[in-house]
Amino acid sequence: MLADKLEKKLKNIEKKDGIIDSYALLVKASLELIDEKLKLQEKKAGSSQLIENEIDELISELDKTI
Repeated sequence: MLADKLEKKLKNIEKKDGIIDSYALLVKASLELIDEKLKLQEKKAGSSQLIENEIDELISELDKTI
């Protein structure tokens, strides 16, 4: 799966940027994949915090009514 994603990334970069040096392609593709991973982790952390805040609010409201 990662190899497929990397291969697709390599082809896209080669086509888009015209980079033909295989080492440069690998470096750029790897950096882009790492960037995507970090963005997804940040998004996940933000979503988790949002859900946690909503749960805390619901618990607080339930505590008030009980």
